[in-house]
Amino acid sequence: MIKAASAIKKACTRHQLTLDKINFDFNNFSTLPKGDNFKLTNCWKFTGISEQAFIVSYSNSYRLAIVKPEIDYRPYHVTSDYLAAYIIFKDDTPDTIIQPITFAEMVMNILFHQNIKIPMHSGFNKKYLLQSGDKNRIVEILIAGVIEIFELQDDLHLEIRNNECLIYLLRPIQENDGLTLANITKKLLNR
Repeated sequence: MIKAASAIKKACTRHQLTLDKINFDFNNFSTLPKGDNFKLTNCWKFTGISEQAFIVSYSNSYRLAIVKPEIDYRPYHVTSDYLAAYIIFKDDTPDTIIQPITFAEMVMNILFHQNIKIPMHSGFNKKYLLQSGDKNRIVEILIAGVIEIFELQDDLHLEIRNNECLIYLLRPIQENDGLTLANITKKLLNR
């Protein structure tokens, strides 16, 4: 299992990140699953930029099953470490959700047409569901290099609420996750 420190090492070197204290929580974000033991563990702050941006590691555990309930009543938990990027935008940014599209969401989109399509980005449109309060503004923000990073990944999630942005992967940390999240963060801030 890859630890947050090793996954974030390349990002720290390339993007001027320094270890910082955690003075926020992720309660604002509805799409991030929070298991039984959800906990923010470390925080690295981007330096040399005017907006507040961080890479955050967190641990999360999920109850999988009860193993032989007649013998053992304790639930079986799996705990893993994850990375997320967290940005506080200075300017007004529309509330937005981008998440991998599932079969159920494809069916809902056929019926209700809530998914925003980005012109000339069929790879993104096939992989992700995009919903936003301001279609034109969010497309303008995402076209600035962010869409290409999403097209290369299969499991990125982005949620913007009240000018706070959370970008995360729903899988335990992998080697280049820190760099991927740092690249998306920089692209969003340099739009």
